[in-house]
Amino acid sequence: MKKLNYLLILISFFAFMISCSNNEQTKESDSEVIKEETNNETSTDIVKVEKASLVYFHFTKRCATCNAIKSVSEEVAKTYADKADYIEYNLDEVEGEEMGKKMNADGQTYYLVFGDSKIDLTEEAFLNAKSNPDKFKAILKEKLDAVLL
Repeated sequence: MKKLNYLLILISFFAFMISCSNNEQTKESDSEVIKEETNNETSTDIVKVEKASLVYFHFTKRCATCNAIKSVSEEVAKTYADKADYIEYNLDEVEGEEMGKKMNADGQTYYLVFGDSKIDLTEEAFLNAKSNPDKFKAILKEKLDAVLL
């Protein structure tokens, strides 16, 4: 009976890890597209913005940890006002899928993007957002301070 319980716990753990996993990411620069109005015409220019973005790729169906990542990220982004923002993309939607391909996010992924750099914080997010949100906030603030200062 103990072996059966152990096996069920192990299977549950692996199922959770698979549902919240991501593939190995590569660094790639990302620019923000800004629409500027010029002489009553709208033109789209790719511009490097000196603002950090917490970017979260997710699927439509989200677990409690996924929802915790969103709430902690929104809270931290608010404390940085005009220096950082929180952006999320649903990989089940066309826009999210396209952005995921641009940023090499094959699954649930969490990045800190600033200028040409992209820091993968997926592991930290999924390990701490629900079980230790204060630690996750501290990690985000430390990383944001490092790129913004």
